Amino acid sequence: MQITSVEAFQVDWGRGKSAWVRIRADSGEYGLGEASPMAGGNASLEIIASVFARGLVGADPLEHRVLQRQAVP
Repeated sequence: MQITSVEAFQVDWGRGKSAWVRIRADSGEYGLGEASPMAGGNASLEIIASVFARGLVGADPLEHRVLQRQAVP
């Protein structure tokens, strides 16, 4: 199984916004996580899209230790 995409997006809850990330695998499975609740997570969205996504695409989502090393350049 490999990660095929990393999508960072913002959700507007009406009383505030938060940043989320969706990671999809070639098996069709996906995972969701909140990236940052602070100030709508704008900084988190940019960091995920410009830095983390490159290191995660192609990695095995079940190899947690490997993902930690690959995500941060």
